[in-house]
Amino acid sequence: MHKAKVQGIAFSPCEEYLASVGGPDDNALVLWSVASGKAICGAAVPAASAVAFFSARSDCLVTCGRYSLLVWQVTNGKLAPLEVQLGPLQRCFTAVQIDESDEILYAATSSGDVATVALLRRLLRRTGPPPARHRGRNPKGAPGRGGPLSAAITLALAPGGGPLLVGGADGRVLVMPRDSLAVDTRAGTRLPILAETRLPGGVTSLALQAASGGGPGAAFLAGTEDGDVFRLQYDGGNGLAHERMRTAPQHALADVAFAPGYGGVFATCGGADVRLWATASLRELLRVREPGLACACVAFSTDGGALISGWSDGHVRAYGPQSGAPAYVIHDAHQAGVTALAPASAGGRLVTGGGDGTVRVWQVGSSQDLVASMKGQAAVAGLRLTEGDAECVSAGADGCCIIWDLQTFARRASLVGQAVSGVAYHPNESQLVTVGGGQVTYWDAADGQAIRVLDAPCRLAALAVHAGGELLATGGEDGVIRLLNYDEGDVRATCVGHNAAITRLCFAPEGAAGPLTPADPQSSAGSKTDPGRAEQGCKRADHAEGACLVSVDSQGCIMVWRVPRTLLQPRPA
Repeated sequence: MHKAKVQGIAFSPCEEYLASVGGPDDNALVLWSVASGKAICGAAVPAASAVAFFSARSDCLVTCGRYSLLVWQVTNGKLAPLEVQLGPLQRCFTAVQIDESDEILYAATSSGDVATVALLRRLLRRTGPPPARHRGRNPKGAPGRGGPLSAAITLALAPGGGPLLVGGADGRVLVMPRDSLAVDTRAGTRLPILAETRLPGGVTSLALQAASGGGPGAAFLAGTEDGDVFRLQYDGGNGLAHERMRTAPQHALADVAFAPGYGGVFATCGGADVRLWATASLRELLRVREPGLACACVAFSTDGGALISGWSDGHVRAYGPQSGAPAYVIHDAHQAGVTALAPASAGGRLVTGGGDGTVRVWQVGSSQDLVASMKGQAAVAGLRLTEGDAECVSAGADGCCIIWDLQTFARRASLVGQAVSGVAYHPNESQLVTVGGGQVTYWDAADGQAIRVLDAPCRLAALAVHAGGELLATGGEDGVIRLLNYDEGDVRATCVGHNAAITRLCFAPEGAAGPLTPADPQSSAGSKTDPGRAEQGCKRADHAEGACLVSVDSQGCIMVWRVPRTLLQPRPA
């Protein structure tokens, strides 16, 4: 029935019907049978933005949109509209909520206020909140209190006659009293603000937290455009309190890294964010944001004292992993953005790769000095150092991997193949593995000759080699992680859970504290759309039981997997 975007849906109180409204290119209201999945009836509705059933009647519903509020009644299998009388009020309505007695309709507007309507007579009653009153001028950029929101986006009613919560595009959440038919509106009084709080990021949804029940002090969940979920609690005199419950990245993730020798935390980067996560709970511990920039790579210093990141403006920025405070900046490290990082294990050196094809070595300390610059051919897609920092390999987007001598800063060997998106050393450093296109290629680290080429079922973008050397993990555009026996090259297990292209993989360091992870590699461990999924069917695992693998994808999803110990052991001869 809908020919374009579906803008909103609502279930009837009896749960037998579903109503849906289309966006501006569809302009249709459709009533569906839940049991059969078929449309019962439909009608044209101009530019609707939301739909809601009455609380106690399944034959009446409301739609809102641009300059219109319509009450619909199902009669003889048809939808009949009844217009709400708004008088001089001209608003674009964004959301609607109806009280339990079906007496009062609350409608949020893009102007930032809320209108109340007497449903029986379909007449406008009141609006609110009143305009803010300021003493003097606010400092520029200071968040204001009171007054309408920048745009009211979502509504929620506390049960048991509790107040109305309104979420806005500016991140404010207001608590306002309910309207009542007993209140005389001729005095022109507006709904006041009882309490308010401000969340980071615009509010996109509000819902009663089921576990909190109803009545005074009921808790609500608020979702924001930054991917955060907050718990809100209003208890009258103490105001409106909030705490972050869950979060999920909103951009494609470009990199993931563990701190050396410790698997309890890991870092990710993507968009303007660098984030630190607890492996056991998948809770965000730290977030650093550089607005207007994009972070392409992240790594920990070898002592774990700095979180190092490479950015699209060509700068390298390091932060304290506990406070997020800036530690140092290497300005203009590369001309076309920093695309790869590899901290040296000793001596305070850092190797970086850039979109300009250069590989540079820096001495990091009280000052950040350039030690050497080595020119490759194309943008650097990855960097790996040997254990003693004697060599490093840079993976080029043109398919050329170069092994660099970090004593003489000269090219020692070149590996030429398909476009490379990932590179790793075998733990004994006798071989290199690259992924690119639809192939996994093994290389001799001494002379740069190809040893073996394995075909993959899709284009690959990520790989990781376990510290024991028995297992190789690959991931690509089909969203499936394949665990290969390193020596034989056969697939020993698959990890299915991502619904987008996998961008990076990383094993936790051996001997690190075991994370909370799934019981088998076929289970997903986390989801952007369902943060709680990370803890379903999980148990505490230590490395006697298996290894920990973290994967990230192009939709911002993070998943943590336990790889059983049986897959990490050599096969019997």
